[in-house]
Amino acid sequence: MPLRLTEEHANTLIQPHLNAGEEILFKGHGIERPWWTYIIRIGAFFWKYYIVVGTNQRVMLIQVSTLWKEKAFESVDWKDLDRVEVTWGVFMKPLVLQASALKWKHKIDIPRFSPIKGNLEAALGMVAQWQKQKALPAASA
Repeated sequence: MPLRLTEEHANTLIQPHLNAGEEILFKGHGIERPWWTYIIRIGAFFWKYYIVVGTNQRVMLIQVSTLWKEKAFESVDWKDLDRVEVTWGVFMKPLVLQASALKWKHKIDIPRFSPIKGNLEAALGMVAQWQKQKALPAASA
């Protein structure tokens, strides 16, 4: 296991979760930090590290350990998301992903400076992709 996240290692964690015909549009990494972890001294031990992937079909979150081993996996289709936005931050920009019908919400801080190239641009691209998907007419059955 690498001590730092590299682009190649991120790809090896993503590949097993891709469906046939699914393409990676955006990828980055971030940290989910609950508000109460800022108050206590050992709060950093409760942070969750994610690789965030936007594909042509869905958004995937791969939770990783501090040694970049996979711990958990979640995915949500673009059509199920109610809210995708990048909010204000100086060194980290929070990416908010919310699917109210599924009672699913994550606020992941995306660092500006990252070993994955285009980390912040990937988060902004996910917002644009969600807006594009939302603007499409519903497929008829």
